[in-house]
Amino acid sequence: MSDDEFIISSLKRIYDECEKAQENTENQTVLLLPGIAEKYNDTLGMVKERNPDNDIIKQLDEIEPKEPVDNKRNWSDNYEKIQNIKINVSTIADFMGVEMNGFQNTLDRDGMPIVQVTQNQNVSQKVGIENVIDQVNSVPMKDHQREELEELVRVFQKHVEKETADPSKLKSLYGKIAEYSESIALQLGIYTLQQGIDIVFPK
Repeated sequence: MSDDEFIISSLKRIYDECEKAQENTENQTVLLLPGIAEKYNDTLGMVKERNPDNDIIKQLDEIEPKEPVDNKRNWSDNYEKIQNIKINVSTIADFMGVEMNGFQNTLDRDGMPIVQVTQNQNVSQKVGIENVIDQVNSVPMKDHQREELEELVRVFQKHVEKETADPSKLKSLYGKIAEYSESIALQLGIYTLQQGIDIVFPK
């Protein structure tokens, strides 16, 4: 197995473990995070070592979980850290040209894949549109596709910033953006949350 194959396999395993951890009870999620964070940090270290000059990879941070403590605040912090690991794993996958289709998805009650971002999550990873555009420029794709994706991101921003955002329009745009890049879509989910909009986005 080559280094790239090992990294891709690790990314998929980490993403799947994050999904499973988020489906568990509060205490189980807290207990699972240290192992997930260790695998993520090791994999991130390998990716950074192989790509020391890439600005997108350089901005990704290691995740340090808090000690397991049986309280809701600790669970909330660790749940947020798991979400950030998923976003960073998606970013690395895009950088390596890996399709997210092979990653496990969270399902809603009707069996449809979703990404859920809620206002009660204390998200520390600040996302700005210009940061998202920078990431768009690093996604491996043809120039015309990159231009189309950037335009979709700009349109998404305009709808988020409207006085009354239209959830159905945002979901539609989100779905189109996710077809180009899952990690860009996840970043926009966080951006939407930071603007005070609580929506369950389709994958």
